[in-house]
Amino acid sequence: MKTPFGTRRSVFAALCCIAALGAGALHSHAADVLQVVAKPGQATLVVNGTGVRRDAAAELYRATLYMEHPTSDPAQVALIRGHAKFRVVLLKDARASQLTHLLTQGLVANASDDELITLVSEIFEVSMLLNEQGSLAAGDSIEVASHPASGTTVSLHTAKPSAQSFANPLFFKVMMGVWLGKQPADPGLKRALLGQPS
Repeated sequence: MKTPFGTRRSVFAALCCIAALGAGALHSHAADVLQVVAKPGQATLVVNGTGVRRDAAAELYRATLYMEHPTSDPAQVALIRGHAKFRVVLLKDARASQLTHLLTQGLVANASDDELITLVSEIFEVSMLLNEQGSLAAGDSIEVASHPASGTTVSLHTAKPSAQSFANPLFFKVMMGVWLGKQPADPGLKRALLGQPS
């Protein structure tokens, strides 16, 4: 349920305060490590779609969505309560604070106020997980994995690897909304992740 604009602005301001732990800057550095098949637990996942997020002429990261059963319907991804994984591989060095800011923007643009309020502690913890890195290098990756037993796990594969799991089944849906929602981070990337024609 969408609440009045003033409330939504308040939610946005609170989340931006979480994200704004420092100025962000990107530095060009080429790298791309794309995993083709992933097997969390006993489930075999296949590539549902993959694409590159661009900012103007620059390539920021490659994103890949893995599913047990490929789909071109974002609503089906949102309903996942079993095995699925979303993986981002940086194509440039980046400050963690900038990535957190981009994530916050995507969450606010696509989640309802009720969802944001329900998940405020999870969003805060993911923001802290990212910002504790300080910076990430090209080739580092971020994974958001759904598991029927443990919920959603956010893993950072960096020089300082870390991970955290969240039991709320809503969290994977809201995180995927950043890339697959009605106002995605990049419409072209959304189509690529869903295996749709560009």
